[in-house]
Amino acid sequence: MFERFIKCVEVGSKSYTYAMRRPDGKGVFGVIAEDPADALDSINRLLFAQHRVVADADLETFEALTKIYAKAFC
Repeated sequence: MFERFIKCVEVGSKSYTYAMRRPDGKGVFGVIAEDPADALDSINRLLFAQHRVVADADLETFEALTKIYAKAFC
């Protein structure tokens, strides 16, 4: 999911911003959440609306991937 749909995860002082690729490849959608657990539902709604897919609901895996892809700036 991260390789295909999430361009990067920007970590701020109080939140995470998930830069989600647009279906047309032009730009990104931003999903902002205070905690990765809160982001998964929003990301799944956006993925389903734009791509007709949903991410694995395994929260531990999602949180681990968030840490791997996290950057101070995207």
